[in-house]
Amino acid sequence: MWLESLDYLVPRAYVFYPYWGETANPALGKALETVLIDPAADVTAVMTTAAQEAQTALDEKLSQ
Repeated sequence: MWLESLDYLVPRAYVFYPYWGETANPALGKALETVLIDPAADVTAVMTTAAQEAQTALDEKLSQ
């Protein structure tokens, strides 16, 4: 049963990251939408772009 799998949950870094919602989440959400909607999408390229966008947003946030 799926409830038994809850015993194996562990915290992930992004859960505790204070700027996740403002920086990484938008880029990752857009990337996931792209790969789910477009079966021909280059997943590596899409995720690389998402990582770059998230890093840029984080750098901007941290420089404020």
